Amino acid sequence: MPKFDWSNTQAASGGGVFTIPNDGYVCVITSAEWGTSTNGQPRLKLTWDVAEGPYAGVCANNGWYDSKHCDYISFSPSALRFAKQKLEAIAASNPGFDPFAAIDADQFQAFVNRFVGLTLKLEYGEWQGRQTKKMVVDAYKTVADIRSGNFSKPVTEEPEQVPQVGVASVPPTFGQTFGQTFGSQIAAARNEPAPF
Repeated sequence: MPKFDWSNTQAASGGGVFTIPNDGYVCVITSAEWGTSTNGQPRLKLTWDVAEGPYAGVCANNGWYDSKHCDYISFSPSALRFAKQKLEAIAASNPGFDPFAAIDADQFQAFVNRFVGLTLKLEYGEWQGRQTKKMVVDAYKTVADIRSGNFSKPVTEEPEQVPQVGVASVPPTFGQTFGQTFGSQIAAARNEPAPF
């Protein structure tokens, strides 16, 4: 068994998922992978990290998994216009870099260390009956737009409360409600104690 240096390891505080405020950020692309979606459509996975400001390096510094700080550019026929908008933001943020030519030449690693403006927001979800949250890309912007404040700050929709497992949180079924209501009335009419 390996020995660990516990004296120089700072304990985590709070727990949960580390998030940053919904806002615009200058980001750097840290990896790029070509692949296909679950329905077989081509896509480019771009993993990013914040490059400037007080949250620079937030993803690497907090051990975020790639799935917590990545975005997919889909090249399905119905999504090409969105892919073009994203690629144009990357091109405008990196003078001399042609992301369209890189895609056409299968040079996906050419995206690594390129900058892009991203508006990020907290998104809630559900997994196995538990509420989840993660930071997601709301929009691609140019780096100049982010630096000048020329973007709309994204808004997070508050989640519906996910019921906790337990009797008190489970709504009654029709049968339970019907039986409790009418069972009590029948018992009262017979002058008997309610069966519930």
